[in-house]
Amino acid sequence: MFDKKILMTHDPNTAPPKPNNNLAWALVTLLACCMPLGIVSIVYSMKVDTLYFQGQYKEAQENADLAKKWAIGGIIAALVFWGLYFLILIGPSFLLIFFGAIGA
Repeated sequence: MFDKKILMTHDPNTAPPKPNNNLAWALVTLLACCMPLGIVSIVYSMKVDTLYFQGQYKEAQENADLAKKWAIGGIIAALVFWGLYFLILIGPSFLLIFFGAIGA
């Protein structure tokens, strides 16, 4: 009924340590920062455990690295976006209040 090769490819005695799937980074990116990049990061992080337990250790590590890169990229993109947003939105008001108070 089931192919034993597919189900029994993970040997805990010879397997390298399981890579961190970076799911926490992906969830932080998804919920707090940048939703599109967080979704990509979650997709890669969810593949890590499956690939590892199928014995595809190299692919599992590659997906873990990609999940981390997308999550950190999403956090950086959100910081840049919000920084520019507040600079453009609040910057002129701050300058008007600050320099207006000096001139008065």
